[in-house]
Amino acid sequence: YLTWKCNPKTVAEAQALAKAVEGGAWEASKVDVVLFPVALHALPAQQESKKAKIGMQNPYKAGAFTGEVSVDQIKDAGMEWVLVGHSERRHVFKESDSLLAERVKLSQDSGLQVIYCIGELLEEREAGKTNDVCAQQLDAVLGSISDWSQNGYG
Repeated sequence: YLTWKCNPKTVAEAQALAKAVEGGAWEASKVDVVLFPVALHALPAQQESKKAKIGMQNPYKAGAFTGEVSVDQIKDAGMEWVLVGHSERRHVFKESDSLLAERVKLSQDSGLQVIYCIGELLEEREAGKTNDVCAQQLDAVLGSISDWSQNGYG
């Protein structure tokens, strides 16, 4: 998978990136290539993607949640994949393991494929805490996973 985080700056650049991935030497029948652009660029990038799939970052439930994109909206746009738990969501936006587990469950219950990200900070790695941190992040989501075939890990 390729997460674009909060890049690029323009729709045209997003479309160009999607088109460049399309031109790569890979076969869609042998591998899933999923691009995760920012929400505003997802549909324009999808127009350029025939082999690669376009997914959405950070899904949530429908309702009065300013700035969120619901799993229903993602499915309505024809997307099959979501990315949950990237390090910036955990550390910059302070999203808890329980919130991320909720995002995984909502996504799976809606039939979406999930890439669930785990990982430690540099300080945690240097302190020898990698296994503990990753185990905690996995433990938090294990009860939310209803179908293991609907998941990938980043």
